[in-house]
Amino acid sequence: FVKKKTIRDCPYDYRCYFLTKSRMELFRSIDFRCEKMIQSGFLQEVVSLVKSGALTVLRENATEMTPAERSIGYRQALDLIANTTRILSESKDITDEEVLDKVDTEFLEFLKVFMAASRQFSVRQLKSFRREPMFFWIESSSDLPSVLRRELDMPPEQFWRERVGDAARNWHDYKDSASTGRYLTDKDHKLMQKCMKEFISRFEYYGEKPERLVAVRNFIEALRAAGLATDA
Repeated sequence: FVKKKTIRDCPYDYRCYFLTKSRMELFRSIDFRCEKMIQSGFLQEVVSLVKSGALTVLRENATEMTPAERSIGYRQALDLIANTTRILSESKDITDEEVLDKVDTEFLEFLKVFMAASRQFSVRQLKSFRREPMFFWIESSSDLPSVLRRELDMPPEQFWRERVGDAARNWHDYKDSASTGRYLTDKDHKLMQKCMKEFISRFEYYGEKPERLVAVRNFIEALRAAGLATDA
């Protein structure tokens, strides 16, 4: 007979917290980060990886794609490269301005899909952590340092009683416990999914066409310099 270890048997005082924020604030910060990645040369990085052979633009079968090619950002960038090279190869009978307009449309679509995929991944992460009862969720705010100080100053017995609940006295019960309010409910998750579908991307840098065209020109030049695109 092996006695189940209880939380109180643990010689260490450890506490798991999950810092979160409002869904709209989270989604806005994700969109902002995606734009910052583009500004920092993400597309040029993907172009160099394609040139080196580390990534392949077009796969006949999606199942043959490597994990890197399927990852968020890279997959969308590879689609952008494929669409842009196709536009450039068919540009014989159109003006340079029309070429830029076409690539700009593809670039804008790339941004929207990249952002949406990143937001969807964040939702999956939240859903995954939601199933993990070890984490106590704390809303991030300007008062976060004082909130964390109060949490960490709380005596262990009080923490486990108030944050976990007396029903979770051993590891087995703890894993199966679901203290009200500690993490997202099914209703919260459905509401978050609804927000995802209705969310409209807002651009910090690339909302206006002139700013996008600068990025588009740099992207086209990177493709040409790498020998991945030739004009018709």
